[in-house]
Amino acid sequence: MQALEPTPQAASHGSSFYLAMRILQRKQRDAMFAIYSFCRDIDDIADGDAPRPVRLERLRQWRDDIDALYRGEARPATACLVRPVESFGLERRDFCALLDGMEMDARADIRAPRVSELELYCD
Repeated sequence: MQALEPTPQAASHGSSFYLAMRILQRKQRDAMFAIYSFCRDIDDIADGDAPRPVRLERLRQWRDDIDALYRGEARPATACLVRPVESFGLERRDFCALLDGMEMDARADIRAPRVSELELYCD
């Protein structure tokens, strides 16, 4: 897994988050850029053109990297998340919930899902 670049990717992706993040204090802003980079990367994987099995494998690798991060064994892909996790008490389950949603996207196109699926996806 390639290392995340905790740069203001929000601006390069035309995100409305960029301006809002700019007013945060530096420590918070840097954390938000790192988290946004993670979210952007896994979303790009889930919505990408690679075959579904490849996308699912890449997301599984991200899950392994997040697990390693929370064991205190940050890998290059998650190195920029160490400080935000420690400084702000970010929980593993929240990163995993994002990955759960991305895996749903990668596994199959979601069209008019059951309410239980929609609730899981939106959580």
